[in-house]
Amino acid sequence: MNRRDALKYTALSLGYALTATTASAILHGCTADSAPDWLPSTLTDQQIEALSAIAETMLPATESSPGAKDVFVHRFIDELMTNWASEETRSKWLADFDELHTKIGGNTEKPAFHKMSTEEQHEVLSTLNTEALTAENPAPHEVYYKQLKGMIIGAYFTSEQIGKEVMAYDPIPGAYEGCIPYEEGDKAWSL
Repeated sequence: MNRRDALKYTALSLGYALTATTASAILHGCTADSAPDWLPSTLTDQQIEALSAIAETMLPATESSPGAKDVFVHRFIDELMTNWASEETRSKWLADFDELHTKIGGNTEKPAFHKMSTEEQHEVLSTLNTEALTAENPAPHEVYYKQLKGMIIGAYFTSEQIGKEVMAYDPIPGAYEGCIPYEEGDKAWSL
C-alpha cells in the first residue's frame, strides 16, 4: 500500500477526527514555533520525544513530502495544549498520553517508544492501530490513540509547509467553481 492510500484509509476510518479544540486552533491561526531554541511549554521533554517519534512513524519523510517532525507536528500539539485546551482537557490529554506511552513503551518491559528501532515502532503502532480500529469495546488507550492519530494528521495537513509544497495552493483564488475536473494523481487543494 502506498502512502496516499494509507492516508486516505486512515482519514476514512477516523471519520476525519478533528476535535473542537483542534479545529478552533487551526481556524484561529495556531502554528508551530520553528525556532531552533524552542522548548515545550506543556509537554515534558520525554513526552515531546515520544510524541515526535509516534508522529514521525505515522507520517515519515519521503522523497516527495516532509515527515511529521519536519513540519513540527509535536510543537503544534504542544502549542495546542498550552494555548487552546482548557485546563480540564489538558490534564486529561496528558494523563491519556502517559497511559498510551506506558502501554506501547516506556515501562519496565519495553523501552521508551522513541528509543525503539524503526521496525519496532512500526510494529507497535500497526498492532495498536489494528486493535483500536477493530475492537468492539475499545480500551481507553485505544480510544485515545484514534484521537491522537486524528490530531497528528490534522496538524500535519494544516501546516504551512504541507499546504504550500505538497498540496496545490492558490493564495489568491479566483471565482468559486463548485465542480472542477480532477484527474487521478492531481494534488488535493490546500486552504
